[in-house]
This record gives sequence, structure tokens and C-alpha cells, in this order.
Amino acid sequence: MTVLRDVRYGFRILARNPSYAAAALAVMALGIGASTAVFTVVRAVLLQPLPYREPDRLVLFRADAPGFERYPGITGNEFHALRERTDLFEDVAAINHDDVR
Repeated sequence: MTVLRDVRYGFRILARNPSYAAAALAVMALGIGASTAVFTVVRAVLLQPLPYREPDRLVLFRADAPGFERYPGITGNEFHALRERTDLFEDVAAINHDDVR
């Protein structure tokens, strides 16, 4: 019964101060929205598995070249050589990513 009385008292106070009530609702809405956004990002990045059949078998090749440390890239000849090694890899794919400035 005390909780119901406290809730009624809270509504009466908020009804007397509408600007305070609006500010309180705005802060709660921002908090809920921020929590939802953070959870959505955490869920998408950390909790859901990668959309591949066996993600622990994925391999990323990185090349060290002058001016490019740990650059994710290989030459065309290296790519074709890896593709021919069917005893090592089930399949080989490449992505060309270039920053346009």
C-alpha cells in the first residue's frame, strides 16, 4: 500500500511542476535510447557470430612493405598461388579496399 501512495504522491508533484516533469521524461528517454543503442552495437559486434559456416577457420594475410606495416594485401601472383593450393585452403577470396582522398 505504501508503494501506491508513493506513486500517487510522485504524480501529484509532477503535475504541479510540468517543466520538471518534461525534463525528467526527456532525461529518461535519452537514457533509454542511449542504452538501446549501446546494446545494439555490442550485440552486433560482440555477441552474434560471424555470418560464416566456420568463422574460426578464416585467415587474413598481411604484407609488410616499405611504408605499409601490417597492410592487408597481397599481389595478384600471390593470390593465384594461394588459390592453386587446394591442399591448404578450401577457397580463397580477395577484397580491394582503397581510400580515395
